[in-house]
Amino acid sequence: MTDQQVSSPPVEVVASWLQSLRQVVDGADQILEWAQTSEITPEETLGVYAEFADLVKALDWQRRDLMNTAAHMMDDDTFAAEFINGLDTRVLRKSASRPRRKWDNEGLFSTVRRKVIDQAGDAGADIDTVAATIRALSDIYRLSGGTARLTVLREMDIDYDEYCETGEVQFRVEVTA
Repeated sequence: MTDQQVSSPPVEVVASWLQSLRQVVDGADQILEWAQTSEITPEETLGVYAEFADLVKALDWQRRDLMNTAAHMMDDDTFAAEFINGLDTRVLRKSASRPRRKWDNEGLFSTVRRKVIDQAGDAGADIDTVAATIRALSDIYRLSGGTARLTVLREMDIDYDEYCETGEVQFRVEVTA
């Protein structure tokens, strides 16, 4: 971590966040008050769920907005942030990713196959071993998830973005103790 300075968002933006949070809390208070003073029917339970789902949606929207703002404010990937009262500190870690879709699986696997054959030939492996390895790789490739796939392709020096459509970079900020 570094001793970095970050620029604060305008006071109006912070006030807007807090006002939105207040509205969500007030909505939850209203639901709780109603639920405590009434006998709730099964139908009303579904209504409570619907109200609660709306509140969660509003809170999630607020969380995403705050996270995006925090990500753009952070110059470094890690930042120590003090609570308002100054008695406690939380660590913010920023990461980035790109959504990837519409993979050219055949083209990508062809590139992987060529790399494996080249490396095996350089190592003096026999053709049966290479063929068995490629079959195993084919099976594993079809079963592997995105993160595992990207890690292996990166280790093989294959630019996986050449084999799929990529979206805009999305930032994420995680808060830890």
